[in-house]
Amino acid sequence: MNSANFTAWLYRPYLDLSSPDIEAPLHTHGVEFDYLNLQYDLKLPRIQSVLMPSFRAELVRESRVRGYAVDDPFSMSEEKSSDRWNLFCGKLRDLPQLEKNEQARVLWLLNKLCFYQKTSSLEFHINIQDNADDAELAYIFALANYTLSLERNRNYTLAKFEEIATYAPVGSFAKVNASYQMVVQSVKHGYKLMEVEKWLPIHYENILEAADSLGEFNTTRMLSRYYRVAGFLPQMKNQFGEMTRIMQLAEDYARKLFDLAKTKGEYENFYEVAAREMIYPVFESRIKEALALNDYALAERRARTLVGGNPNEPRARLHLGQILIENGKIEEAQEEYLTAAELGPPGSEIALFMAGQCYQALGNNKAALRCFKRSLHYDPMGISALEALGSLDTALFSKDGGLSLIEKWAGESLVSIKQNLGSHNPLRDVQTYQKRQFEQEA
Repeated sequence: MNSANFTAWLYRPYLDLSSPDIEAPLHTHGVEFDYLNLQYDLKLPRIQSVLMPSFRAELVRESRVRGYAVDDPFSMSEEKSSDRWNLFCGKLRDLPQLEKNEQARVLWLLNKLCFYQKTSSLEFHINIQDNADDAELAYIFALANYTLSLERNRNYTLAKFEEIATYAPVGSFAKVNASYQMVVQSVKHGYKLMEVEKWLPIHYENILEAADSLGEFNTTRMLSRYYRVAGFLPQMKNQFGEMTRIMQLAEDYARKLFDLAKTKGEYENFYEVAAREMIYPVFESRIKEALALNDYALAERRARTLVGGNPNEPRARLHLGQILIENGKIEEAQEEYLTAAELGPPGSEIALFMAGQCYQALGNNKAALRCFKRSLHYDPMGISALEALGSLDTALFSKDGGLSLIEKWAGESLVSIKQNLGSHNPLRDVQTYQKRQFEQEA
């Protein structure tokens, strides 16, 4: 691993399956967990966070090192391959001959590495009613196809998740996860109140029926996740007191995980990471809860707690930056966005765009221009950054007070992109990005 580049070093598990630093963003540990589960069948808890397909391309680009695989693990250059990578590729090559449980472990790692298209290309017919392993495979394929749809601006129905939630064996992890998707996607895609009311009790019952096979630690994780998503229902009904009660339960179950991790002996550190990863989205949701209550001071405290527990997670700093702007603390927000950009993907271009907006609000147009240009370096199709460049007082940058070359270039680029993509960029619109990046789980 080339340690000369910070981004490549920090996110090295995605590049060659090296072990992460203990203080690396929590999702990098998900790669390590899935690799160890594949090689040794340790049954470590699966890290829930799901990154978008574009993350891998962003990471390889920002690592500035050639030879790493982007679309297919088999495309890794020989000099970049590690023993771990070769073992993984060997298992992937032998996938049809493996037992179904091992097939699932290979595909979970393939998904965790953001090779969703490769996972989708390997999909085969499965009778999900046969056994839990078949249902697990079906769920992995469904998750890969759904995640791909988010960045391809194409319609995706929940039919496959519904089929798994309905017909997978009682007590299977796949049935639990699929029923969770039926709840959370019903919220994301149209705020479908009746669907949420239908699937929430089914999801809860599925967790209880799977408790014996899941064990106490994973059951507690699933209950924390259940209450977190259950908080949507009273929010949709404007029952904010009930929303707060339910969200407190989600936090209580997440905190219980730290005590349970201490019972895991030599694997305690792994389970503590899983506990940290489970409480992270609780605080994300509790920030949104505070915003729904119009309590911006509480939202800021929770956002600072999120960053305090995850100082090297750029997404946490993006959350805090947003809240600081809401509270009028533009200079502090600017620093959070710049730190997020230094920490790398996902969201480098968003962090730089938002830092540029902060500089612009503070009257520093030259610094704003640099941020917007850097944002476009990471995302050449970034309409928001191009529009922001056009809004700057560019007389500062031209000798005669007329249009600067930067302004001319931004205007021409904007016209070209809009002709190709329509009125907005479906992949990099700021709000769409946040929805896709921050709310997706396995």
